[in-house]
Amino acid sequence: MKIALVIFPLQPSHGSILQTFALYNFLKKEGHIITILERKPPLLKPKELLKRFAKLVIRRCITSYKGPIFYRGRFPSIKMKELTPFINNYLGTDLTTTYSKTETCNFAESNHFDAYIVGSDQTWRPKYVTDIFHYYLDFLPDSYKQKRIAYAPSFGTDQWEYNAEQTKICKSLLSKFTAVSTREKSGTFLCRKYFGIDAVHVLDPTFLLNKSDYLSLVNNPQNTEQYHKSLCCYFLDKTEEKNKLAEIVSKELDLKPIYINNETENPNAPKNKLMAPSIEKWISGFAYGDFIITDSFHATIFAIMFNKPFITFGNIQRGLSRFTSLLKDLQLEDRLICSMANNNLKQILFHKIDWDKTNQLIEQLRTQSTNFLKTSLNK
Repeated sequence: MKIALVIFPLQPSHGSILQTFALYNFLKKEGHIITILERKPPLLKPKELLKRFAKLVIRRCITSYKGPIFYRGRFPSIKMKELTPFINNYLGTDLTTTYSKTETCNFAESNHFDAYIVGSDQTWRPKYVTDIFHYYLDFLPDSYKQKRIAYAPSFGTDQWEYNAEQTKICKSLLSKFTAVSTREKSGTFLCRKYFGIDAVHVLDPTFLLNKSDYLSLVNNPQNTEQYHKSLCCYFLDKTEEKNKLAEIVSKELDLKPIYINNETENPNAPKNKLMAPSIEKWISGFAYGDFIITDSFHATIFAIMFNKPFITFGNIQRGLSRFTSLLKDLQLEDRLICSMANNNLKQILFHKIDWDKTNQLIEQLRTQSTNFLKTSLNK
């Protein structure tokens, strides 16, 4: 079957890249021909680029700003320097990028796909998406009879963030779908309440592959000794409170703290700190570290996948429901904290996780999720 996989634009986000990698590879293993379709904002015109450059130069001269001044798209290319080789090697040959609805419509018209699958992440969250209707496949005419499937998109929250017009249009678009699933259980409730659709709860796409699939990406893991007796920290939003947590855990467990990521999320960071680590380096931190602390949803997933004891510091601003949904499904709710106050830190640190039980639950949910995809494509 010829399938178009509609995804978030690939960006300096390890979770975003790896979930695309996982869903793409799962579908290919099933024998399908896949085209990955990403839609990016229009490229800035020379005049707009010059205006942005001038503003950043002035900002650097009169403030303490040390960030980059050269942009081509939404973020400086330096962020993607170590991630781009992975995208080119593992996704590039089947990746198509469009920059407008017109381009996307033309692409769909000239390519005869049997099915369109809307991929995961917070693709259904209006505050994170410029054109929310794109992820409900509004670029497909009503006359198109191809299968339309949603695999694990997320609203990012258990609160309804759509306005009345968005709700009406998305409800109409979703009624044309063959099958609908969401990444969080709360998403199934939102679909039923606001769209009148019975959605299925499935796992994040990264779970569609096994630990061995990700270890195979680290063909020649370099400097794995650095992770011996290490506390691996991955914070998207660094704060004093999170750094304090890392310091306490490091002392309690006698582990040396290693920060997996740079300051990719900090727009004021100097150029040498903006570069996101490669996918291989990122995976190595979870594969070879002894304990994980993170505020990232996908970092939490990879800590679980590699059976590493972990603490997740709830990232409320970015959306908490995805953490609570996943950890409740795997009976690991006690690993989630939202502040340094009123938490049983020592109890968490010295409570051993029953990984056999956790892995069994993952396998059950993985089977349900893969069955959803297979059944939806065979309808």
